[in-house]
Amino acid sequence: MQKILFYVFVIQILTSSSCKERAFKIDKENIGSISIVIPDTANSIVLFAADELKKHLDLVFGGNIPITDFSSKNKSGKQFLVGISPEGYSKKLNPEESVYLIRGNNIYIFGDDKINIRYSADKPGEFKNKIQSEALNLANNRAGTLFAVYNFLENELDVKWIKPGDDGIFYPKLSSVTIAIKDSAWTPVLLQRNIRPEMLSFKIQNAYGQCAPKEFSVTKEESFKKYADLLIWMRRMRMGRSENFRFGHAYGSYWENYKNTNPDIFALTSKGVRKPMGRVERVKMCPTNTELPKIKVNEWRDDLQKNPYQNSKSISGCENDSDGYGNDEWCHCDNCMAIDARKEGEDLTDYVTDRYVHLWNSILKEARQVKDDIMVTGYAYENMLQPPRNEKLDDGILIEFIPRMGGDFAVTKKLYEGWQEAGMKKMMYRPNDIWWEMGIPMGQEQRLFENFKLGIAHNAIGTDFDALMGYWEGISDMTYYILAKGNANPNSTFEELEEEYLNSFGEAKDDIAKYYRHWRNIFTTKVIPEELRLNNGIKTYFLEYGLLYRLTERIDEFYSLEDFNLTDSYLKNAAEKNISDQARNYIRRMQIANENSRLTVICFMAGKNGNKDQIISKANDLLNFRLQNRDKVDINWNVLFQAQHHQMHDQTGMRYLGFLPKNIDTSEF
Repeated sequence: MQKILFYVFVIQILTSSSCKERAFKIDKENIGSISIVIPDTANSIVLFAADELKKHLDLVFGGNIPITDFSSKNKSGKQFLVGISPEGYSKKLNPEESVYLIRGNNIYIFGDDKINIRYSADKPGEFKNKIQSEALNLANNRAGTLFAVYNFLENELDVKWIKPGDDGIFYPKLSSVTIAIKDSAWTPVLLQRNIRPEMLSFKIQNAYGQCAPKEFSVTKEESFKKYADLLIWMRRMRMGRSENFRFGHAYGSYWENYKNTNPDIFALTSKGVRKPMGRVERVKMCPTNTELPKIKVNEWRDDLQKNPYQNSKSISGCENDSDGYGNDEWCHCDNCMAIDARKEGEDLTDYVTDRYVHLWNSILKEARQVKDDIMVTGYAYENMLQPPRNEKLDDGILIEFIPRMGGDFAVTKKLYEGWQEAGMKKMMYRPNDIWWEMGIPMGQEQRLFENFKLGIAHNAIGTDFDALMGYWEGISDMTYYILAKGNANPNSTFEELEEEYLNSFGEAKDDIAKYYRHWRNIFTTKVIPEELRLNNGIKTYFLEYGLLYRLTERIDEFYSLEDFNLTDSYLKNAAEKNISDQARNYIRRMQIANENSRLTVICFMAGKNGNKDQIISKANDLLNFRLQNRDKVDINWNVLFQAQHHQMHDQTGMRYLGFLPKNIDTSEF
């Protein structure tokens, strides 16, 4: 018995010694003994991943860790091997899977990388940089190694990214850390995780900048830097996709291409003609026309030959958005009217689902003669949001579902169930929820997240949120963070993600929680109940594009200046706590943003009262404050000015200050 105990004791010692030897220790005093090693032929994903790893390790430990090629036979005692797996590692990785392995003096960081769209010097795009162009192509290129770097930094060093740019990197300053031997792997649950970033693109900045003073205009270089920062943040939040399915308006070019050769494919409007009533790119189709599926499939066949990657999974059958002409612009031909299953009193703007399910099925049948696993995509949106009443979805139709967070969730659940009964096996979740912002704190993060979770519960395989406005630091930053992290880990609860976000502020956590929860309480106890009282459970009243003026015109029913006094006190208390410089500086920017919001609400109230002199006075106060703080807070100013002018009927009164052009081109709005 004593001999057995002796052997157990020896094994325990050896095991303990082995674990200590195999743990990876980073010591600030010996940071020079560590290097980052990459393959000699590293692709752009790996190169970018190595740069990101170095950037964050240098921040945390205050060193300057070198990056070297594998063939240089680096003599460093400890190595981060990026884009390199251990000898003998044979596991086949899933799409976008990311792995890091702690092995003694080596940490292996690698993943599934695939560059489907390569940088072209002839068409360099906005970034004019090969590495950024390829690594930040969220729509097409897989970045498993990059995700592995971020997983390591977050899991092992407690790094967080609560907004784009260096100001949003929250990290501990460490003198040393010991990381035990481990294997860590992450594969995304959702094959697509997307928040549309185009509100930061130069095209939008230029178009929306018509509504802002010239002092807020941005150069291409400034715009590209902000845009790149946003895309980097989205990568840090593990945004990307494993598969490429085609959605989007499928008939935008059809009028110019087919008006002479195939006029019958277009909607027969109420005027008795088959032509656009407004913008040609918004022309409506005739879904029961038998030539339309053949034309669509012939186009796709050509596209498949030219670009198999982007066209091998699906064909978009999605109708163009409405153009504001109501019933008149939709097809009134006998066949389309006959296939509809509208109820008494319903207009074409209420329900046309059956005719479009018929079209998608027809396109699928035609396309399956060419490729037996191709899919056809369609929108469940607007007057196609309700499930079909007679038609059934053939196996191979992928629906992109566009529900509203301002709708009744019980009704939304029934919509999902109705589509599933009609044959919907899986879907893409594509809400417009983050469009509905006034540029002041709204507290919509929990309501938005619950709508997202409802979609996940009904077989959403991916997301496509339209679109991130770019109002950070105390306005919508928690919303963006929780939404992005929910995409990466859809099994997370709201409470878990809120806690994760708030922990970034250390001892100020409770005060910051009070700040966000105050605005959330207004949204959940005042705005949403009134929205639900006024809408029909599907079509929203306030929370809709072009209808936010209905909310701002009643702003004093929901907000008071006391709300800003109270939230200012929370931020003041937070800034006085024993916290990091990062957190304190972030809170100071939140204070600036909160004052901008206060002045904005004052303008809304003045605009409601209608006294011109008062409107001008308050508008000048707001504009002067924005000019003084333009670069001190991360607000997407051009988009904010445009939204408050265009969607809120210029209730802030900027029209009186003389900087708006006489003729604003709204074609890009």
